[in-house]
Amino acid sequence: VPIGKVSRIRIRATTITNWDRQELLVPNKEFITSRLLNWTLSDQINRFIIPVGIAYGSDVEKALQLMFETATENENVLEDPAPIVSFEGFGDNALLLNLRIYLGSLDHRIETITEVHKVINEKFKHAGISIPFPQRDIYLGTKHPLEIKLQKADD
Repeated sequence: VPIGKVSRIRIRATTITNWDRQELLVPNKEFITSRLLNWTLSDQINRFIIPVGIAYGSDVEKALQLMFETATENENVLEDPAPIVSFEGFGDNALLLNLRIYLGSLDHRIETITEVHKVINEKFKHAGISIPFPQRDIYLGTKHPLEIKLQKADD
């Protein structure tokens, strides 16, 4: 599914320029036979979601507050509709949070996404909130504790 801006419309195909400035030729029949998502049909306002996982035992309220602050401090983020933070669930390795942000146009979308990620990471670091990496606990299922012996290597 091509994502980008329509840069040219011809009789047989439409050219869409994506975020990497690649030109994608889409046969016009695709616009009739397929589903189409037009981000700017009625206005330029668009939303993106930043999912963040925090370590179990972390202060969820503090994390949500820092995420909301980050959004409201960014000049590209709209006040109306306001940013939304939510605690979405319990993941395998993390508590799952989301930040939904609205922008007035697509012009600074990538820079805003990058900046918001960087600031959240920095605020979490200063607050002692860690973003965990995937981990697994291994249970051997033995009835008795394993015997561990340390031996010095022979020279």
